[in-house]
Amino acid sequence: MGLFDKIKNSSLHLQSCPECGKDELSGGITSSEVVCQACGHETTFSEARRFSTIGGKEYDEEYIAALSESAEGETVNEEVLRATGSSGRCLLDYLDEHEQPHHILQGQTIDVEGGGDSSSLLGNDRSRKFSFGVNRCFTVVTNQRVFLVVQQGNGSDERHIPYDSITGIDLDIGAGGATSRLSIQTHGRTYHASGTLSNEQECRNAVEYIRHQRREVNTKGVESGAKEEPLEQLQSLKELRDEGVLSEDEFAEKKAELLERI
Repeated sequence: MGLFDKIKNSSLHLQSCPECGKDELSGGITSSEVVCQACGHETTFSEARRFSTIGGKEYDEEYIAALSESAEGETVNEEVLRATGSSGRCLLDYLDEHEQPHHILQGQTIDVEGGGDSSSLLGNDRSRKFSFGVNRCFTVVTNQRVFLVVQQGNGSDERHIPYDSITGIDLDIGAGGATSRLSIQTHGRTYHASGTLSNEQECRNAVEYIRHQRREVNTKGVESGAKEEPLEQLQSLKELRDEGVLSEDEFAEKKAELLERI
């Protein structure tokens, strides 16, 4: 039994042939072409793959439709949410209850810098995770966090980034918008996520949403922060403004609210 047959008979396998209805499709590992051995119908792996039901999960169509309709970006759709590559897991498997994805960027590499993760030749305490073939690297931006998924032939690599841990975010766009890289800084690590399979506007929309969520989380932390005196809260607001988390207008509004309490 070859590699593809082993995968086909596990949790990830192809659908029945759309032409004759028999479970005789094969292919899709070394190339995207898939052919029915019974009737000769030709299709592609992306069209014929059966989506993940890891752990016995079968996702309700209404649930998936609601996620797509409620998302701010157009990158959240059923095809992307269900896609398993060859890892055996889809993005739906990673979502928590009541978690809403708003933007999903796709690329082929994710670098992790700092935290002692280095296992490559890149140096500077930096390791690279990459996908190839039908696999993808996903940057998923939700209402609760950012998480990164690297689909690989032997499973997947996952990284979860809460908004309150993010200290900075940058977006590098290549010439003509052909390539992009999202860099998310935290206190211990920096994550460089490739967005080469997403367009420039999709990447910009995702960055803007992350910045908005970061402002919301940090501002709430200041307002509810462990019963600080107004002057201490004002100092915290100044620090957020200096770091670029709050704009001048947002800082002025919050400052006026605090001064009224003094």
